[in-house]
Amino acid sequence: YLKRLVEVAQDAHADVREYILSLQTNPLGEQDFIPALRGYLERFSQQNGIACDLDVPAELHAIAFESNVGTQLMRIVQEALTNVRKHARAQNVAIRFQMKENCVQIEIADDGAGFDAGKHADENQHFGRRIMQERAAEIGGTIEVESAPGKGTRVFVAVPPRKNGGA
Repeated sequence: YLKRLVEVAQDAHADVREYILSLQTNPLGEQDFIPALRGYLERFSQQNGIACDLDVPAELHAIAFESNVGTQLMRIVQEALTNVRKHARAQNVAIRFQMKENCVQIEIADDGAGFDAGKHADENQHFGRRIMQERAAEIGGTIEVESAPGKGTRVFVAVPPRKNGGA
């Protein structure tokens, strides 16, 4: 029981630290989305010992998301990384951006334990996944999750660069 109590206390401590980190990340501040994300990933990596690789093509470095789109994307990435920290036992995470079919697509992939996506398809059991889907829907986007035991997890986010597809 003592061992389990220590594990629960450590998890709670990590949750509080991550919550504070996410509050400090404000994509609506002086920075554009990509630099704010880069800063968040650096802090996440330092605090959790999980290497984060960010790949953004040059044409997307200057993309201007509406403030709500940037905020929701940041929160989606944060939730995906919370799941990596809590469940994946991963050592590496790669976040890749690309422009495809007039949408910005983001892939968040880890090298962790993965899970049986078919077995865990009930959205009511996965609060984090449901929250990510709601955030994406709010900005006109979609979320897909692919995973298999021993194969890691990949979260795919697709959003128009401007809410409701505006230019």
